[in-house]
Amino acid sequence: MSDEYVEASSDAKISSRAAASGITYFEIGNIYSSNYGWENITPTQSSSGNHGGATLNIYIWQFGYGNVTNATMNGISKSAGLSEYRCGNDLHVCAVGETVTGWLYGFDFSGQQSGSFSVGSNSTASPFGYWSDSIYIN
Repeated sequence: MSDEYVEASSDAKISSRAAASGITYFEIGNIYSSNYGWENITPTQSSSGNHGGATLNIYIWQFGYGNVTNATMNGISKSAGLSEYRCGNDLHVCAVGETVTGWLYGFDFSGQQSGSFSVGSNSTASPFGYWSDSIYIN
């Protein structure tokens, strides 16, 4: 929330912005590992390339407002180590004055070589609901 406020007077023109939208897109977007490098994940992809090594990071794109849950992989639960707000329909890095429309979340599962990864998010505005995605990382 911003620390800014508007002081109203009888002749002030105040308009409200549209209500924040709930989640309309929630997908695993990228996987990075020290053995494989970067892999872009398609929305229908169910498994990944041969990842592993010292570093393993999984990135999630969320369009709309929600509370991301802990991600799990091989029975290990972790919270997002990266949470960046994004703007526009393409979820680009926000410029000053833009309205936040979504987030990029990153999860560090370094040390894991392969296994099932899953994560979800609860929409905090209409359309309400629970969104999730999963993938098998080779």
